[in-house]
Amino acid sequence: MAMASAADLADAFAKLESKMSASATGFDPLASLGIDREEKQYSMRLLAMTKPAEYGKQRAAAFTKMKALVTDSFNGSYKAFMDAGYSADQAKASALAAAEQTRQVQRLIVEQAFPSAANAIGDASMVREADAFEGVNPATRRSAPRKSNSRTAAQRAASARKGAATRRRNAKAKAKK
Repeated sequence: MAMASAADLADAFAKLESKMSASATGFDPLASLGIDREEKQYSMRLLAMTKPAEYGKQRAAAFTKMKALVTDSFNGSYKAFMDAGYSADQAKASALAAAEQTRQVQRLIVEQAFPSAANAIGDASMVREADAFEGVNPATRRSAPRKSNSRTAAQRAASARKGAATRRRNAKAKAKK
C-alpha cells in the first residue's frame, strides 16, 4: 500500500474544508430558530390589517391548494389500494385515512402561513371596510340588561352585620392563641 504524499493530503484537506464551508453556508440559523417563520406570520398579520381582500384571496388560494392535494391523495391511494387487491370498501377506508393524514399536514402548513390571529384581524378588517354598521347610531345602542339583585337593602344590611360579627369573633379567637 502506497503512502500519500504531503501534497495529496493537503489537496484532500482543502477539498474537505471547501465542502464543509459550503455545507455550513447552506445552513440558515434564522430558519432553524424559527425567526423566518415569525417574520412571515407578522407579514400576513400586517397584510390582513392593511389589505384584507388580498389576504382573503391568498388564504382562499391556500385552501384551494390544500383541497386539491387532499383529493389527489385520496384518488391516488384509492387506485393503489384497488390495484393491490383490496375490496372497494377497504380501499375507500384506507384511502380516506391517507387523505386525512394529508389534510392534517396541509392544515398545519396553512395555519403557519395564515395564523389564526391574522384570520381574526382579516375578518374584522373586512367588516370594517364593508361598512357593515353604516347607519347604526352608537348612542342608540343599548347594552345587555344586567342581572338584577333580588335581595332587598334590609337583607344586604343584615348580611353585612353578620359578616362583621363573624370577623370580630375570629379576631378574638386569634388574639387568645
